[in-house]
Amino acid sequence: MTRPAIVIGLGGTGQQVLTFLKKELLEIGGGELPREVKLLAFDTASRVNAGGATDSEKIFRLGNVALEENTEYVCIGKDLFEVVQRIKYDQERAARGEQLEIQYLHWFPAKELLERGLARAAFNTTQGAGAYRTLGRLSLFENVYVVLGALQQAMQQLQGQVRGARSNVANSKLLEILIVGSFAGGTGAGTIVDMAWLARAQADQILKDQYALRGFFLLPTGFVAGGIGGGADQAGKEGRGFAAWHELDRAMLSGGSHNAIVYNPADPRLTIKCETAAYDVTYLIDPQRAQLPIQPPPEEGIFPAIANIMSFILDDQAGLKYTENLINILVDTRGHIPPGVYHSAIGAYTLKVPVYYTQAQFSHQLARETLKELLVPEVNPKGRVTHLSQQHNQEVGQDVTGAQLAVRFLTKDALKSGEQTLPVTKLLQLIGDHRAKNARQEPRLIAAVAPSGLTGGLLPYFNALNLITEWDPEQNKMVDKALTGELKWVVWNEVPPCRVAGDTPEQAWQRITSDAMPKSVPSVRRRRFGEESAVTSDARVKLRGEFGKELEGPKTAQLRRFRQLLLAQTLLDLNGAHPDPRIARGGKLGYVRAFYKELSDTCAYFIGFLNDVREKRHTDLRLAQQTRNAADAALKVYNAEKTHHCWLTFWDDNTHPDAHRAQRNYLRAEQRDMDRRRGDILIDVLEETVTEMRTYVDKTLEEIDNWIAHLAVGDDNFNIVGLYPRVAESLEGVKSNHDLDMRQGNPKFQTERQLAKVSQIIADHTYQSDGTMVAQSLEKIRWAGEEVADRLRLICGIDFPGDTPDAPTVYVPFRRDVQNPATHNLRLLARLTERPYQSLQQEQPLAKEIANIYPDGAALAQALHNHAEPFYRVLGGQTPPAVKQTFLRVNYENNAAAKDYFEVGFTTKFLSDNKTLGGTLSVVPSQDRYKLTLVRSDDLIPSETFDVRHACFAAYQQMFNNLTSREVHIFPAEQQAASYQRLILIKLKKPYRILRPEVAALLEDRSHFEMFFKAVAHGFIVKKTGVGDGMEHRFWGYQLPQHDEPLYLTPPRIDNTPWEHFEVIRCYLTGRDQRPGHDVYRINWRELQLALTKRERELGREQATDLYRAQQADKPNGIVHAISAEKANAMQVPAHQQAFTQQAAIANQKYDDLADVAQVVYVEAIEHLQQLAGS
Repeated sequence: MTRPAIVIGLGGTGQQVLTFLKKELLEIGGGELPREVKLLAFDTASRVNAGGATDSEKIFRLGNVALEENTEYVCIGKDLFEVVQRIKYDQERAARGEQLEIQYLHWFPAKELLERGLARAAFNTTQGAGAYRTLGRLSLFENVYVVLGALQQAMQQLQGQVRGARSNVANSKLLEILIVGSFAGGTGAGTIVDMAWLARAQADQILKDQYALRGFFLLPTGFVAGGIGGGADQAGKEGRGFAAWHELDRAMLSGGSHNAIVYNPADPRLTIKCETAAYDVTYLIDPQRAQLPIQPPPEEGIFPAIANIMSFILDDQAGLKYTENLINILVDTRGHIPPGVYHSAIGAYTLKVPVYYTQAQFSHQLARETLKELLVPEVNPKGRVTHLSQQHNQEVGQDVTGAQLAVRFLTKDALKSGEQTLPVTKLLQLIGDHRAKNARQEPRLIAAVAPSGLTGGLLPYFNALNLITEWDPEQNKMVDKALTGELKWVVWNEVPPCRVAGDTPEQAWQRITSDAMPKSVPSVRRRRFGEESAVTSDARVKLRGEFGKELEGPKTAQLRRFRQLLLAQTLLDLNGAHPDPRIARGGKLGYVRAFYKELSDTCAYFIGFLNDVREKRHTDLRLAQQTRNAADAALKVYNAEKTHHCWLTFWDDNTHPDAHRAQRNYLRAEQRDMDRRRGDILIDVLEETVTEMRTYVDKTLEEIDNWIAHLAVGDDNFNIVGLYPRVAESLEGVKSNHDLDMRQGNPKFQTERQLAKVSQIIADHTYQSDGTMVAQSLEKIRWAGEEVADRLRLICGIDFPGDTPDAPTVYVPFRRDVQNPATHNLRLLARLTERPYQSLQQEQPLAKEIANIYPDGAALAQALHNHAEPFYRVLGGQTPPAVKQTFLRVNYENNAAAKDYFEVGFTTKFLSDNKTLGGTLSVVPSQDRYKLTLVRSDDLIPSETFDVRHACFAAYQQMFNNLTSREVHIFPAEQQAASYQRLILIKLKKPYRILRPEVAALLEDRSHFEMFFKAVAHGFIVKKTGVGDGMEHRFWGYQLPQHDEPLYLTPPRIDNTPWEHFEVIRCYLTGRDQRPGHDVYRINWRELQLALTKRERELGREQATDLYRAQQADKPNGIVHAISAEKANAMQVPAHQQAFTQQAAIANQKYDDLADVAQVVYVEAIEHLQQLAGS
């Protein structure tokens, strides 16, 4: 298992390191990311093109590994131009003393950037921050809710896997929050401090104290061979790097900087108070270490090295032990060293057997071969799959055309579907027969069918629709079942002639011909066959009366049988019946597509034939007009003859035989017209039935094409990536990643036996698939399907073995409804194709392989000497790290010989060669059997100890030749500190130096800070005594002349312990009374400013100047001198810190810094008074 973790990458460096870590985790998980780890990369550069689709050209990939858009890669870029203009206008209002709107964004150099003529496009950070840290930070401000939402979601998903507390690491499972970025760029270097505070604020809400927060920051030397001084913009990288480092140092003050960051003044949750260190641990990474430096490109060295270190920390066994040691050391050791800011440095070297590569290479190769056999894709000269072959169904032969396939399906007698026999209906056979005989090219057939009614040439068509063939298992044969008895119906069964009804032709006239009579010919015709001229809202469907309704039954039955047959035939074709899976499954999808295309065309052909018949009836023969005219003429004759009498027929009321004959002729004429009408309705219903069949076929063809897109050709219009090209791409990615792994070490290791760079593959075994494995894989791929309303829904999936040998198989479908279906389906297919690998692979754990190269642990220790040293250089003469640690992560499975190899042979030799480690090396277990990682860390290192910091300092100084402090720094505190640094050089004539972070923390609001020293000079802030609970106490108080009582700037003390000025100023800057329960009493800053101005005016220039001079460095009773004097007391290093005297001296420089800043405040105050006097 992996420890629960959220790993956050910032900017380009963060994104790339996270991708390396993802690759590492996928290898360990056999292609699956651990559920316990969430990856979040935040960068301004958008990876989406103008059309809204992900642009593959903008994605950093390691072969087939990349961060997923929106879930693992979160874009925080935005077009900031309008925001920057608003900030500029607000900054101009501030200069005029007007009311402000967005003061919380005044740290941004809007005025400077716009007046320098920075291109409009540069403010659109979706194209990247362009190495402008200010733009990177502003982008985060503008997307702070996006960032917090992503953090919240990740933490809530992992919350259930976290337990215990930071105070008891050994028995806890803390959430690791790891943040990685670079000091050299724009977005990363502009967000490393903010991201820590946002992550900490969110974690405090969700996880309380169940997390640890670490930062990994690549120093500017990571991008240039040989370190400082080379490459384009290297001076810029170094200067930006120093500025970011300076800001991080303040954020890492152990008690917090006590500043506040406002991300949105309208949301109280987004004012974050910095009351603890931003990170629990920060690792500063300089690849240009003294021994075996790691040269660019970072993709082949330092990036994977950082990923390997993170993987070590996330290891459920090794990482827990390392974290437990580290936290204990930090807690125990911090009290034995001078207070201040400390960082860590870490290094690692990894040896591995690439079992993940060999397994992935094997499974991908077999997957590609299996898909190639299954799909038979056709590839164009550019290597792109364009379509699937239609001629590779070996069960039917290659010479069968699509039209023949359709005709065979339609004209067969029956189809077996499991245990069920499905007879093919006569209608389907008729459709197939017409296509086979090219009926539309047979004028005689059309001429024979067109003039007839239901009982004539259309009779076979009626029977084809009406008769549904069923299999009778008792008779063991197929029998026809008629669904309507329409052929037996004649009009005189409902409108009987006189001889049946018992009336006379004259008497029957009204009964037979009147619309008002329910049993008349017009009424019966209308009821049975509808109105020919009436149509519904769907103009194609005429009102057809009872006959039309009766035909709906056969139509429904025909469609139901057609769908059943189509499903059975489709699954039979796709899955095949041949005992050889390569023949049964191979080349079927393209074949089935051809079948469906021709089946659709065959339906269309039959519809065309019906239209030809209809056209012949209506246009050429004008059949409806003929039969209607004949019926109307017969009606006239009947009307004329109905009263014709004959004296000879006295037995028949003297009715003349011609009257009866006229009546019969009329009924026969109406029957012929109705028969013609029935024929028209039949043709319409036949057309609709076959049209619905065709629509069903076409919709299923869309389903087939969708599967072809997902399995093979892809579809750019719908952002569908085909599985086959994804497998091929992934296979190339696997090989590419293996080549990259080789370049991270010595590619010639097998012959030279020399380690290099950051990791080494020590053995390389490959395995090849064969035709039998392809057949076995094909046998497990199975198509299923079901009938849905408008199509067949097809399912392609894999039959996996059950949990036990006797358990049934488990069918797992490929998916088309998930994000990145090709990636999902590749993982599913790889589960199948990696199965043969288990029987081929010979167990080669690293603990076994390594002994074949290094016969004993001492030889391994000698080979690894200096390769895992922490990535940094110590500046000569500076304080060394307070703690050194070494860990060897290896899985030797309780093997006694291997245990002796590592814990005795390796450990003894390694410690002998590394005396400075103090004899400590921890061999820690790992769940990874194929990897060994040696990790070295130096902890509690002062910033001044890093050689690269001093190298970057010169570049930082040069930045101020052209840039303002607001352009160099992104936090108000450092912006003001930079200003004071220049003033100390100019006004006090002292060497340029960097103010200590404790001093910078006081400078966030320059106006409030400077008023403190003026208020001291004027006696508004003084040491006071008071009485509380009957006891006298002392405190620093703030009281203006108009105030009745003082505001306590410090908590009251009853002992004689003095307050340091740092503490007094820090309390003052909070602006509130420090007594418990009195924090509602606040300093009115405007009132204080007016009081100081009034007092200066009242005193006049000379007296006010004297007051300020009395506080300066050369006055023993002044505050500047008092601050300097506090340094002497602080330099009294306790006995247990004697080894850190030099560091104490550096840390205590803060007193000199604060004194000099105070001196500058008074110098500027005096100069201001002189300017006022001269104006």
